[in-house]
Amino acid sequence: LPSIICRMGVQYGKYRNGGLPGIFLKMMLNRQPIILPASQDNRHMLISDDDVVRFLEPALNAASVPALTINFAGDEAVSSVELIEYLAELVGIEPDYAFSEDLDYPTVKLDPSLRQSITGLCEIPWREGVKRMVELMKDRPNDAGVAMGESLLARPR
Repeated sequence: LPSIICRMGVQYGKYRNGGLPGIFLKMMLNRQPIILPASQDNRHMLISDDDVVRFLEPALNAASVPALTINFAGDEAVSSVELIEYLAELVGIEPDYAFSEDLDYPTVKLDPSLRQSITGLCEIPWREGVKRMVELMKDRPNDAGVAMGESLLARPR
């Protein structure tokens, strides 16, 4: 049976909680410290939901025997701090970082070149996609039942 294995990078977008960028955003809005490893810069290959959906058909068409493995990851690496600083710029909130020597989780720069040869480049640059995600999530309730837009207006900047 022809198969393809798509290893996910960091998917984000308008669905559910917005993925890792949405989690970071929620932490900032709730004034929670964002805990990051002190020993590494945590690089992510962000890929928007829209690009993932667009890539499904060409990826399935590339299925083979034996199974082909591709990295479903964005086209550029972004550090956690760079992502968080951009989110902070979009919503006007200063992030609270907590760097921990005890925290060490894997971070990998996935090579997207095989995926690119099958699907083409991502259409949504990460900054554009994250900005769109923030705009779409503004009216969604957070865990406290408050829409993000309301919580942004209610908090001093």
